[in-house]
Amino acid sequence: MGRFNIEDKKIVAGIDLGATNVRCLIGTLSSNELTLAGAARIPHKGLYKGRIVNMKETAEALQQSIEEAQVMAGLQVSQLFLGISGEHHIFSSQGMSIIPSQQVTGDDLNKAVETAKAVSLPTGHRLLHVLPKSFTVDREGPFFNPLGLSGLRLETSVMMISIPETNVQNALQCLRYAGCSAKGLVLQPLATSLSIIDESEKKSGVCVLDIGQDQTYFTVVIDSRIHHIGSLSMGGEDFTHDLMSELKIPRDLAENIKLNYGNLLPTEEWDNDEEILEELQKWEINTNTQKINSILAARAELLFEEAKAQLESLTYLNQLEGGIILTGGGSTLKGLVETGRSLMEKPVKKAVIKEFFGINELENRSDFTTALGILCYIQNEKTLDYRSNHPYGRALKIKKWVQDLFI
Repeated sequence: MGRFNIEDKKIVAGIDLGATNVRCLIGTLSSNELTLAGAARIPHKGLYKGRIVNMKETAEALQQSIEEAQVMAGLQVSQLFLGISGEHHIFSSQGMSIIPSQQVTGDDLNKAVETAKAVSLPTGHRLLHVLPKSFTVDREGPFFNPLGLSGLRLETSVMMISIPETNVQNALQCLRYAGCSAKGLVLQPLATSLSIIDESEKKSGVCVLDIGQDQTYFTVVIDSRIHHIGSLSMGGEDFTHDLMSELKIPRDLAENIKLNYGNLLPTEEWDNDEEILEELQKWEINTNTQKINSILAARAELLFEEAKAQLESLTYLNQLEGGIILTGGGSTLKGLVETGRSLMEKPVKKAVIKEFFGINELENRSDFTTALGILCYIQNEKTLDYRSNHPYGRALKIKKWVQDLFI
């Protein structure tokens, strides 16, 4: 498979390198309109907690996903962005610039953000994203779209995200083994948020709880800006492991029991169920669905308690008027939404993925949430519309740092 030429027309690919599957979604960009064209999902076992542990298997899954998505689309990819997860470091910084024309321009924004980037990174880390949270003009504000405002001094507060350089190099090496290269990297929780949060939710304040296999990411969005991306020390696999530990059964059997019988909502049938599960009879285990779901409910309680504790410690919980949005493979457990509402004391709902023109044959659109978010990131890479504060009401081109804004 030949190396992609990223200078060709805008046929873009977003790749979600997940814990158990590589998902590739291909789309075309014309006048900043995104049309979906091809998709593929390939299982693999090359990652553990966001780190590549089997280079060969990961590279083969990457190559196969890209090739199958290209065949489905009938197109050759020209730009490829790779989602990356695992350990990351978040910190805040401030920057400023003088406004020579006394009216804020795109160059002034760039200068303010550039000065904010002049900080020391953790040893061995690479700067991945710079996400401006707000601006002030002559200490008035905060403003989110300050273009065109009059003043002498522009200041900004930004959130910066760095990741270990070794993680970056391993991901890029996998792509090289797969015969291609990436134009950019996107933190996966950021991408996921872009594909499921609507405009009203961005403004009201929400937290996306992405329950993966090995860990759970939470992304806080307030006033249309990402304020924090963190992680919890548990994921969907912990629910399975609890069943393994309590019932003393193999992992695959525990996973099947969870998927087939898991339901955190007590019902009359659930309370009165005395039937022994057929799958467990040969193991001589006298367990019914009530016991199964009490084990799963205990883990759900731990997950939401940890999420609530972290959001409270960061002082974000009371700002989440839009509540909590659940996504990820671990969020499919029945009754998890209702359990979350009770424990978080906030609105909780399942994520709804945004719709775009193009392929309709995706059996499970929500399975491509992160890959679609990466395409949303590419779609907004170059421009940002600041019309609300511009005196002539026109969209202005902003330079490269805008690709790191949450739009």
